[in-house]
Amino acid sequence: MATPPQRRSHRAAWALVVVAALASLLGRLLLARSVVSPFIFQDEGGYVGVARLLAGDPPTLYGPAYLPGWGALLAPAAAILEPGAFQNAAQGLNAAAAAAVIPVLHLIGTRLAGLRPLLSAGAAIVGGSMAASILQATMLLPEALLVLVVAVGVVLVHRALEAGTVPWSLLAGIAVGASYAVHPRSIVAVLALALVAVAAWRAGVLAPRVAAALGGAALLVVLLTQVLHAWATDRLYPAGTMPSLAGSPVGALGEPIGAAVITAGQTWYLVVATLGLVPLGMLVGARVGWNERGTARGLAMGFVVLGALGSLALGTIGSYQVGIGTDVSRADLPVYGRYLEQWVPVLVVLAPALRRRWAWPGILAAAGASAGIGLALDAVYADDVWEQPIAWHNIASLRVPVELFGRDHVVTTGLLAAVVMLLLGAAALVRRDRWGWALPLAVIAGLNVFAGVSLVQEWAGPASEAWAGRHRLGPVLEEVDEVVWVDRDEDLHVYWAYNTQFWHPDVDVSYFVGDLPDGAGLVLAGESTPPAEGAELLGTERDGDLGLWAVDG
Repeated sequence: MATPPQRRSHRAAWALVVVAALASLLGRLLLARSVVSPFIFQDEGGYVGVARLLAGDPPTLYGPAYLPGWGALLAPAAAILEPGAFQNAAQGLNAAAAAAVIPVLHLIGTRLAGLRPLLSAGAAIVGGSMAASILQATMLLPEALLVLVVAVGVVLVHRALEAGTVPWSLLAGIAVGASYAVHPRSIVAVLALALVAVAAWRAGVLAPRVAAALGGAALLVVLLTQVLHAWATDRLYPAGTMPSLAGSPVGALGEPIGAAVITAGQTWYLVVATLGLVPLGMLVGARVGWNERGTARGLAMGFVVLGALGSLALGTIGSYQVGIGTDVSRADLPVYGRYLEQWVPVLVVLAPALRRRWAWPGILAAAGASAGIGLALDAVYADDVWEQPIAWHNIASLRVPVELFGRDHVVTTGLLAAVVMLLLGAAALVRRDRWGWALPLAVIAGLNVFAGVSLVQEWAGPASEAWAGRHRLGPVLEEVDEVVWVDRDEDLHVYWAYNTQFWHPDVDVSYFVGDLPDGAGLVLAGESTPPAEGAELLGTERDGDLGLWAVDG
């Protein structure tokens, strides 16, 4: 039974968590007002397309197809709201999901990591305030929901392993399977759960039928997701989906040097973006998983470690699929971290559980990785790579060290981040009680919030205004009553089609490749390149590069 001081500590921790979650929700909703238009590139457009399809008003898309979890939740909003209000609803869903992560992380901190309540609350606030979650919640992307579902999955997997009952195992399996429905990169969580279920059965932690319920429920959700995904893809992509692979999905395995470089870049992102907390969390998970193997806690830690390592491996393969190699045109591509973000908050919460005798070796290893990998990346990539544009939603949490240290060379960023890690580590370990972590966690949380807010106000907000300003064919489109034909081999034309169908749902779009189809009446083409002889220019976009043409039949 808890003593009165322990009960007061628990109440104070939960009060802090609730206040932080409510402040997070309010702050995110206010910040989202800065993003006046969705970007509706093929990621955003694909997810919105699912929502509109389930609402009964599907657009016509051409691009990679996306899983339906996030869009299914927004289908009711798509059915009753105008485009601008739908964007607000989507941002509201993301803000609520991002805020709800904080109490879930607190449960992980107290129940799985074994942290004292106030220390767990502080770590949960840090995990729930990563710059990536602040930025991505303002966009029409599912990452905020993915982070929440993964964290809920960790809590339920631990509880299922403790309880050893079918109902808890079904809940845990459904939660982990649902993370896949939100984003396919979470397939590694499903595979990790299947391995943990087998290990729990062999260790006698779960009876065979309970282990089967744990793994089987997740696999069933994956199967149902694929059925819905196939149905949606057939209806959203009548012209077929865009080939998304620059090479074989296992191309990375045939190019070990390239695979090593990509893996190193993503590892460096995890280390530097969290100022060492992720590798410390991995160390906690690995040690507890090994030392307490065959127990509920050890198996739950194993699930986290396997999921995180699987995401790193999947990130390497996925980087090959989207053409990220050593020849890049954007500064975010060498350290592409978006594939790994869903495990970052969980690992951040585990970090303060590291035992003192392992803390300094872990901190020194993290600092060494920051400096050493940064030096290696700087040697591999040309200097001008780091001056290329950045798509910040792919490496959002790296905004903290970039804001602090600049980005002329990753070696400089890595070295200075290593120094900060050592200083924060010293501050965390100077005291032997829970208050030693107070200063480092407060500093990192403050830096995260600063970086996330600056990303929205200085990058996403202005970019959304510029994106909205590009599209000036609205008055013309209001008079359109026939199909607009778009060349699917021209990326800007496809983006135009996605944006047009978002803001003007009544406009029908079809795609062609090569010669213009017979009978095409309206065609999107370059302002100075009519699609056919005698075509009439009806209007141009603000950029002046695209025009809507009427073609004589």
